[in-house]
Amino acid sequence: MKKTGLKARISSSLSFEQINLTHVRTVSEMKVVPPCFLITCLADWTTRVPFRHLDVVQNQLQAGPSAVWIPHWPQAGLLPRAHDRAEVRRAGFLGRVDNETEFKRIGERLRVNGIDFIVRGEETWNNFSDLDLSLSLRFMAPYRIRRKPPTKLINAWLAGVPFVALDEPAFEQIGCNGQDYLGVRTPEEVVEAIIALRENPELYRMLVENGRKKAVEYDWKATTQRWTELLEGPLRERYELWKRRPLFEAVRFRLLHAAWMFWKRSIKVFAHHVHHTRA
Repeated sequence: MKKTGLKARISSSLSFEQINLTHVRTVSEMKVVPPCFLITCLADWTTRVPFRHLDVVQNQLQAGPSAVWIPHWPQAGLLPRAHDRAEVRRAGFLGRVDNETEFKRIGERLRVNGIDFIVRGEETWNNFSDLDLSLSLRFMAPYRIRRKPPTKLINAWLAGVPFVALDEPAFEQIGCNGQDYLGVRTPEEVVEAIIALRENPELYRMLVENGRKKAVEYDWKATTQRWTELLEGPLRERYELWKRRPLFEAVRFRLLHAAWMFWKRSIKVFAHHVHHTRA
């Protein structure tokens, strides 16, 4: 962000003198929150701190009057698919496994059909070089999926590989199923889609080409531009308003912060009571 001319710095504390941007979890874990102009990155969390001035969200279903959607930054140090790979021989899942049984079943079915299936953890999420396509497999409650970002799809576009997913709202929001990714409903359809990509080179090429066209809307340059427009536009106006009415903002902060602290204590007491009741 500094390269755009914005005066930005990394800090371990919140400042009364500046616009503060932080993950909502950081604020939630603070014992004392000083009054300040606060922007929280909600990510896939549900907890919102009531005294913040704006949330930045990564799924459009979370957006609203006090929440603006900005897609997550692309994977840092992303390694695209190697140019010398010419066949569909390996599918990769880059993320956290939430259902080992289903992952094993998918892997076994793919291996029977001559396709390797690998899972990469956080240290190698950036490596698409030896992959021929990327997968998204979430086996969780729908309310949790509705908060997930489309980052896996964006990274696949940038890496030059087709993307096959158990469909999610986030993918539908920025992609076009059948044109720049393949969204399916069941694990069986995941395997069928991968085999179809191996058997249909034209479909494979179309997904990659359309994905590359879409990628420019979500690469580092485009994401930086979105942040710049937010920080220099509506957010700057709200910040200037905050500075012009210090008494109102101080009262607002104290009331909302007190309500938030009461809620946190109530949740803690309730959890303690439930634990001892079960014991």
